[in-house]
Amino acid sequence: METDFQKQSETIVRSLRDYELMKAKNYMKQIMMVLVLTCFLFPAKASSQETGPLMMGVEIGYTLGGMLAGVAAGGVVWLTDPGGPTPIITVLKDGAILGTLLGAITGFYLIYNSTIDPNAAPQPDNFQDLLGEVPFSASEKKYHSNAPGITLTLIHYKF
Repeated sequence: METDFQKQSETIVRSLRDYELMKAKNYMKQIMMVLVLTCFLFPAKASSQETGPLMMGVEIGYTLGGMLAGVAAGGVVWLTDPGGPTPIITVLKDGAILGTLLGAITGFYLIYNSTIDPNAAPQPDNFQDLLGEVPFSASEKKYHSNAPGITLTLIHYKF
């Protein structure tokens, strides 16, 4: 009798332990879900562009617009032969896929054309002055070399 009672008590303890473990796993899943949703609901706005509309917004606009145009084109194709062997869902899905692809390609083409290469951009006339790379005159070198302090001769700078 004791063995049956012990087996039952061990089974109950094991099931309670499994229940608590399952409860903890579900709690952790809920916490992870809240963290992921928080990241998506409150994103930090990062802007690497100085002017104009955000390019990824333009890209998503062209992608979604291409998808809608593809669905419309698929509907027109299906309407030309509604009694054909292909169901409307398949034709609309194919149109959406093709439209999304063409819209994304168009958006990426626009992004590529709007990029500015800093090396190819025109430089101002006083560009060397702005960088501080103008060589010192002989009198300035002499004045700076006699003053007390630490001199960095490689970049002509004195502390």
